[in-house]
Amino acid sequence: MAEKSDEEYAAALTRELQDLQEQLATLRHERDQRKQTVRQLRTEQLFLLRQKDQRGKYRDLCQQQDVLVQQLEEKKRQKKKALQQLVREKSGHSKEDEQDVSEITFQCGVDDTDIDVEEFMKEIDN
Repeated sequence: MAEKSDEEYAAALTRELQDLQEQLATLRHERDQRKQTVRQLRTEQLFLLRQKDQRGKYRDLCQQQDVLVQQLEEKKRQKKKALQQLVREKSGHSKEDEQDVSEITFQCGVDDTDIDVEEFMKEIDN
C-alpha cells in the first residue's frame, strides 16, 4: 500500500508540476503580449511627437509666409504711392485733377503691380 500511495503522491506532484508549467507558459505569453503592446505604444508615441513637431514647423512656415505676403503688399503700396507722386509731379496736375495711377498705367500698357518706378519715369520722359 505504501507503494500505491507513493505512486499517487508522485502522480499528484506530476499533475501539479504540469499545471504550474501551463501557468508559467500562460504568464510568459501574457508578458510577451504586454511587451509587444508597450513597443506599439512607444512607436505610436514617437509618431505623434514627430507629427506634433511637423505641425509646429508648418505653423511657423505659414506665419513666415503671412509676414512675407504682408511685406510684399506693403512694398506694392509704397511703389504705387511713389508712382502716383511721380505722375503728379511730371504731369503738373493737382490732386483734384489727377487720374488714378492704375488707370494711367493701364493706358500706358504697364501693369502697376510690378512697376519699376525709374523705368516708368524714363518711359514718361520719352
